[in-house]
Amino acid sequence: MFITFVLMNDNKPQNNQILQIIADYIEANPTQRFTQILANLHINSFANPRNPASEKFLLRDNYNDNNEEVLYRIQSQPDLKQ
Repeated sequence: MFITFVLMNDNKPQNNQILQIIADYIEANPTQRFTQILANLHINSFANPRNPASEKFLLRDNYNDNNEEVLYRIQSQPDLKQ
């Protein structure tokens, strides 16, 4: 499977990097659902990741996350296979 992304706003190189990481992860993990991939890459995460049940599995609000923060979260995972 080959995935091609076309970005409307090419002035944010982090967008391209994030999308490439997602595409590579999809290729490496074809049985995972897309929402699983977003969680595994820490793009989406629980409000309390150490104890998600304590917050009734509420997802953290990522509205104010900038691309650099998202890219750092993804790249700082020791188990990420790139």
